[in-house]
Amino acid sequence: MKALAGVGLILMLVGCSSATTQTGLATSGTALVGVGNQFVAVGALYTTHCTPTVKLAALAAFCAGFKSFAPQFQRAYPVAIEAWKFAVQANDVASAQPALTAIVELATHLTGLAAQAAVALGGTP
Repeated sequence: MKALAGVGLILMLVGCSSATTQTGLATSGTALVGVGNQFVAVGALYTTHCTPTVKLAALAAFCAGFKSFAPQFQRAYPVAIEAWKFAVQANDVASAQPALTAIVELATHLTGLAAQAAVALGGTP
């Protein structure tokens, strides 16, 4: 599933981010965009299958999980973006570490939710 590939890419990008300052900051910015896009995609699954009510009983755990996670994401994502912007202004990859940590945490949680939905919908994660 795209979500699992996305977290792998993000982890790889985060690992490569220390190569050079400009490359590292660009890479972490790309990872932030990827996590934002992943949230939108998983949110679309939620909207389609969970609102106004859960459409399939097998999706109940996914629906509850995303409903709980979405506000956390909406608080953490802008903070990660601001940390990244600060790192870009300072031209300092180390300053981006809070953003990179948040990227990995958000992507990991989103990937788990996406996998849960995929399994419930009869696919494979």
